[in-house]
Amino acid sequence: MAEGVCSQINLPVPSRTLLSKGRQPPLTVQRDKADVEERSLCLDCLIFWSSMRMWRVKDMAGTHVQACVLMWILTITTCQKIPDTHVTCIFSKECVLPCRFKPAGEEVIEWYWKDVLIHSYLNGSDLLHQPHTHHKGRTSLFYDSIAHGNASLLLNTCDIQDRGRYKCHVRTTLGDHNSFIIAKVVAPIQALTLEMIRLNGYEELNCSSQNIYPAPQLLWFTDPAAPPDALKPTTRKTANKQGLYSVESTLRGLGNLSDITYICMLNSSYGTHPWTASLREREQRFKGEDGGGLNIPCRAPTNLLNFTLTWTFTSGNKSMVILTFDSVTRQISNHWENQTRLDLEQVLSGNATLWFWNLEKSAQTGTYTCAFSAFHTRHLVHTHVRFTAAHTGKKPSRLWIIAVIIAALVVFITAFILHINRKGNKSLESKTTVEDTEIQCMPTATGEGMTSTDSKSCDNKPDQTDTEKINSE
Repeated sequence: MAEGVCSQINLPVPSRTLLSKGRQPPLTVQRDKADVEERSLCLDCLIFWSSMRMWRVKDMAGTHVQACVLMWILTITTCQKIPDTHVTCIFSKECVLPCRFKPAGEEVIEWYWKDVLIHSYLNGSDLLHQPHTHHKGRTSLFYDSIAHGNASLLLNTCDIQDRGRYKCHVRTTLGDHNSFIIAKVVAPIQALTLEMIRLNGYEELNCSSQNIYPAPQLLWFTDPAAPPDALKPTTRKTANKQGLYSVESTLRGLGNLSDITYICMLNSSYGTHPWTASLREREQRFKGEDGGGLNIPCRAPTNLLNFTLTWTFTSGNKSMVILTFDSVTRQISNHWENQTRLDLEQVLSGNATLWFWNLEKSAQTGTYTCAFSAFHTRHLVHTHVRFTAAHTGKKPSRLWIIAVIIAALVVFITAFILHINRKGNKSLESKTTVEDTEIQCMPTATGEGMTSTDSKSCDNKPDQTDTEKINSE
């Protein structure tokens, strides 16, 4: 029975020879080593085993048995594994490593980090030497609470190297107390940025975040869902000198931007809630009259609770806030109250459509941004708007276009006619000159086959050819 009980708690079984002689068995497992390596042994069991005396007891059969069996039965119920306390510390912030004990006076407190002494307290004050330089000057105790059993350690300005296993050892007049703390250090995600960049005629989305630990994981989605092979992002992670990570991922836009919502999800380790940023780009042209109305639609992600809504207008390098709305307090601040409004009941259900009127003041070309912000969530809708507003209160007339076309035709036809007339006149003048040179005196009959000319009707001389013909006759 002794072998069975002692073997269950990983202690050596004393031999019968030693027991019969009343000698104390050798202890092969030392207490300090057991605290670190043999975590299955509780401190009370080790102290009892090291100080126990072996007695000889004679049973009914005349044999000697180990009295330790009876002693272990009384203490075995309190011999349990010392549990570790898990603590999460925030990078660059203060962190408390808890340690409680039963106060009894004359406390000696020692704190170890990976078996290296980093803080010690004796006789009501800290010891001056701190051999481990990494924690030097950054550790302290709650001195007013030590008499009440509080030996917790305050660690200032935590950094990545502070993670690991800590041991709190307290010695009082009642004995020793040990506790173990597993500390992890995180630099949580503070913000997630998603924006659209236009380069050389195509759109590219950029999702980024900085100063995170441990290294995060970034994923892309679309709504509606795109085929798995359609999304081919390029993601880069880099660490600075402090061990903090920055992540940046780029994704080429798909098809018509107005039909797709891009979603970037960033998740750090230790099971924290992921961050989500989503973006949709829209282009829309509005035609309205002076004093007329229009609306710019915007919808929130599904099941978004406790959010704030912000509408902004951007033109060139200038940006201004149109209005803000808080879904918790239901308070709205409208800076364009003479031109815009929201339907509050619709907003609470996710419909943040912005309504306009009096367009003579608010009809501007620019980008209207609808931004929903909630816990670890940000959703943006950019609507690029071009307004076409009439100033006469009537629909734009196209008669002037027809008039311009008719005038152009008249000018063309007139120019063409003038050109034809000029060409005709030149041809007529040329023809008249030729006819004048070719006209001959017409002969008249005088009788019996003889002809004569009328000097009054023709003053021109006959040409040389005609003269030659007459002479030859």
